[in-house]
Amino acid sequence: GQQIKSNYEAAVSIMLLSEISKNRFRSELATFQRYYNEVQKPHGGFGYASEKVGDVSQTQYAILALWTLDRSGFKLDYNRASQAIRWLLSVQDVNGPWPYRGTVPTRPGLIAQKQTSISMAFAGAASLLIGGDALRLWGNTASDEETGIVGLPKAVKIYKEDRNVSNRKKAKIPTEPLMRAISMMERWQANNPLTVKPGDKKTPYWYYYTIYTIERYESFLEIARGKPADKSPAWYNQYVGELMKMQDEK
Repeated sequence: GQQIKSNYEAAVSIMLLSEISKNRFRSELATFQRYYNEVQKPHGGFGYASEKVGDVSQTQYAILALWTLDRSGFKLDYNRASQAIRWLLSVQDVNGPWPYRGTVPTRPGLIAQKQTSISMAFAGAASLLIGGDALRLWGNTASDEETGIVGLPKAVKIYKEDRNVSNRKKAKIPTEPLMRAISMMERWQANNPLTVKPGDKKTPYWYYYTIYTIERYESFLEIARGKPADKSPAWYNQYVGELMKMQDEK
């Protein structure tokens, strides 16, 4: 049955096993896929088994897991991804961030949500971008640069069959609401920056949670906006520098 940390543990397991060998661990990955199908809430989000409400923190891991399965060639029901995206869109706070637990409005439009934070703002926005990438809303962004064949010229591409083309077409969702939600979050974030800095006497645990969520957000934002990959982005260098300074001070 679903345990308190199952949604996190299943996602990390999917990412690990897919990285090691998506073929060798295909049976295990299929089991995790069935798990997420079983625990998704009727409204589209994910959360604790004992609660009906959806949890943005857990939903981001479920979407990341679905994205990983998509990249690993599993046949998916993309309506589940679109349902999770629609849930995230519905529980965004009227001012732009996301809450920890999302209340679905009973009438059209966004409402003021409780327990909003910068960590959840990036978690919600990153999840929209990752889910959109799984649905190929930003085009075919799968990297084919690494073929795994030593010495193969870069001009030669390995054909990889996409078993999910027809399935994705069934899960139609427009890009405009997602990018509008991202813009709303960015306006809010500009007035509510991450303020924890190296040297603070007590760095809260959510600082680390936030910066690895920012990494996902910024990486997929590049993709969604069609920008070339920046191998040394300023945001990455900033946070790496802060982490290194924290380590030096200890």
